[in-house]
Amino acid sequence: MSEFSDLKFIRLTSTAQFGIIPEYLFEQLKEQPDIKRVYQVGALAIASPLVFIYVMADSNHKIKGVLWLDINLLEKFVFVELLSLDREYQSETGDAIMHVVEFIKTIQFGPEVTKKIVFATTRPGKFTNLGFIKNKKVIMELNYEA
Repeated sequence: MSEFSDLKFIRLTSTAQFGIIPEYLFEQLKEQPDIKRVYQVGALAIASPLVFIYVMADSNHKIKGVLWLDINLLEKFVFVELLSLDREYQSETGDAIMHVVEFIKTIQFGPEVTKKIVFATTRPGKFTNLGFIKNKKVIMELNYEA
């Protein structure tokens, strides 16, 4: 297994850059999104000052992960919209998640953002084991036909 700490975080800053993210990083998500839509929306989202999208590259400059952050100005926190890592960098202990948290803490978001990081996950047990607590809010969903 490769060491997550060897990866370098690189912020994407132009719409054209989003296309360099390998599709498999989105395809391996448990709740797989529409890949075509991810590339369309992602390219647009990069232009927002409230969105921070990073790739994680190895020493050979191959992209091995993607991190998508949104700033919630209303509640003043960082929301991890998406985190996907190549399987060779994943671990049962959750070390990669904690490395990502440490990286997020280094980003200067401005004074309007508190020191709170919120993840949406389909694996709450892993996060609880790492010391995360469940948010008081619960995501509710309603599907409808337009």
